[in-house]
Amino acid sequence: MISRVVVIETRLNSNSELVTYLKNSINIYSLMYRKIWYEMVKSDFNIKYKNLTEFKQHCRDIYDVCGRAINSIVSEISGKKQAYIELKKTELNTVEQKIKELHCQIKKCINYIENNKPTVTNNYATSHQLYLYRKSKRRLFKLQKKLNKCNFCKQNLEYIIDNQIYKICFGSKKQFNKQFHLELNHYSTHEKWYNDFIKHRDKNMYFLGAKNETKGNQLVQLTYNPDSDTFDLQLRKINKPFKGETNKYINYSGLTFRYRKAELIQLLTNQTLNVNTQPLTYRFIRRMNKWYLQVIFESRFEETEYVTSKFNGVIGLDYNDGFIQLSETDKSGNLIHLHKYDLKFHGCGNKAKTELEQTLHTITKYAVKVGKDIVIEDLDFKKTKAKQFKAESKKGKDYNRMLHRFDYSRYKQKLKDITFNQKVFLAFVSPRNTSKIGKQKYSNLKKLTVHQAASYVIARRYQGFKDNLKLA
Repeated sequence: MISRVVVIETRLNSNSELVTYLKNSINIYSLMYRKIWYEMVKSDFNIKYKNLTEFKQHCRDIYDVCGRAINSIVSEISGKKQAYIELKKTELNTVEQKIKELHCQIKKCINYIENNKPTVTNNYATSHQLYLYRKSKRRLFKLQKKLNKCNFCKQNLEYIIDNQIYKICFGSKKQFNKQFHLELNHYSTHEKWYNDFIKHRDKNMYFLGAKNETKGNQLVQLTYNPDSDTFDLQLRKINKPFKGETNKYINYSGLTFRYRKAELIQLLTNQTLNVNTQPLTYRFIRRMNKWYLQVIFESRFEETEYVTSKFNGVIGLDYNDGFIQLSETDKSGNLIHLHKYDLKFHGCGNKAKTELEQTLHTITKYAVKVGKDIVIEDLDFKKTKAKQFKAESKKGKDYNRMLHRFDYSRYKQKLKDITFNQKVFLAFVSPRNTSKIGKQKYSNLKKLTVHQAASYVIARRYQGFKDNLKLA
């Protein structure tokens, strides 16, 4: 079974009763969220409460809301805590890589200075040697300064991880700091900044689903209306109903989803029939003055439903700064098609993101058409980027610029998502010597560029053909 968590979204009518309720409840929900967060990140939390169940009961006694709302908040906060620690572990690993590289650079610098010190001391050095010697001493000072800074950063991260310290600013630190520079951020008064900060901070409500509950969620439930071909939503108010209160639900009709509509209908049908049930999680989120509903669920299909196979041949992709090179092979590993997809935009901007997505959609549609798997290199540039330092030469600056706008992780993730949606099998192979082998073995033989040959080697490697690098 192949599965992936997906999110579908639709916009809500601003004049509806549901949006009015969300506007009135969001501040109360967010205040409760922050208070529960504060309790859960305290150092004595595990001493004060035996387990999360006891803490949830404590929250139900304090806050005048239903139990499922408390469960949703506690679950989201638990995930956010774990994500924060994992982020700090990643940052620590990056700093350790920098420190390791700095030690290597410092050692080289010291060796150079020690080897040339007698020549400089005895006034035997030429003007150029003296220039390089002094430059090395200045470089050594800068490297040691960076090393001290990285060691301090490492100690700080280790302290945060060991003591489970969580430093989070709800509403973002950037938005919070705007109050100290009102005119620079186009605010005439502090009150206007505060209103924007509140909107930025209090902007989403999360309702966790459970597969054993009606329609996958206790507080929010969708129903498909075949007559109008839309969905009807019923939201149970998070406040506990007063004695004798009957109006504890808010209804909204006419919801439409552009994507995965049939899949959502099937999930709701399964919930009704109590067959292959799964939870449906909902999030109401505000962007500017518009409210949106997100439905979160797990999309699944069997391995036999893949529409491609490597026995038909393979499509190998070589991703580079500025283009994607495609090589297509037949079932015998012979090269039958080449295509270069240019990428005009670079970096992590919206234009680059959109262009990359459109290109990957085009490639995936072609894979569906020919019925062939897609294969790429399993690359990770985290260590390489961690070792980079501020360059002084033009060549070094160009290399750093190229490396940091070469967003391979986004390329890999987008391709995973698109191939999953189209039921195209995506394979990963080792990137070891693909360009060297391609250049040595196929560039001259088949009149290919280095990147064409590399993508061809990637495709053949997945098919099981061995192309070895011949050592001189």
